[in-house]
Amino acid sequence: MNAANVAVSDPSNAAHVANSSDWRTAVTDLLTAWIAAGRCFSSGEVAATLRAHRPDLRFSTTTLGDHVRNLFYRDMLPTYPPVNDGNGVAVDVPVLMASRITAGLYPDRTPANTLVFVYGPSAGACAAHEFEVFIPNLAAGETMDSAPPVATPAKKTPAPAARTGPSGKGPIIIDGNRVPVGDIEALVWTDDRLCIPRSAFEVAVHLAGTSIKGGDPVFVKCTANEAVITLEDTVGSTRYDLWTLVGRIAFRNLVKPFVPGTRYKLDITAGKITVKF
Repeated sequence: MNAANVAVSDPSNAAHVANSSDWRTAVTDLLTAWIAAGRCFSSGEVAATLRAHRPDLRFSTTTLGDHVRNLFYRDMLPTYPPVNDGNGVAVDVPVLMASRITAGLYPDRTPANTLVFVYGPSAGACAAHEFEVFIPNLAAGETMDSAPPVATPAKKTPAPAARTGPSGKGPIIIDGNRVPVGDIEALVWTDDRLCIPRSAFEVAVHLAGTSIKGGDPVFVKCTANEAVITLEDTVGSTRYDLWTLVGRIAFRNLVKPFVPGTRYKLDITAGKITVKF
């Protein structure tokens, strides 16, 4: 087994979820224990752990992954153990979400070039964490012992090149979304507001090497020809806060009103989303 599978199979995980009434409660119980222990995690590891130690619980890995992201965006995860701030004061460490690209160790579960989110106390810890895990298919009678030998990892390149696929063999897919990064769209709602989805911000922060969560500010500047959304304030921009429930924003263009029902493909770069009209 690789390190991620060994950590999932650890018998001590069973105690954390033994009395959980349903899978959502089990996620909370498990993450409370893992965060208290200072452990990094991905939603795939959570799913594999529940499949291994609470096979009676029924859930889809996509739904569970979205639930974990929602807990993060809504600031509903506990904090990591406090650390000394350098002045003798103990301060809590909030959970950080960092993006990683899969090498495809288990390609029939999560293919290579999939953008996956790892959660932890720091960017460095998330970057070092081994997260690609085998998630057993209970309907097929699988257990963690059913994990095949890991596949040959895809060649990795620096994160900024990841927008077109770090192996050069296809576009990045956002885990749980299954939409290639280059195909992410914004939709004009019936009230004339343009909605920028959470997935767009997740790609922008991935390329920028940063993190973002619900309630964090983003900045919008509209003209007759384009809207530019940035993570940093720019001259002439308007501040919007990411909705804590879904991690997106919606805004009107007072220069040239949007037409309801219109879809715009997004150009996403490091820390910046551009919509051309």
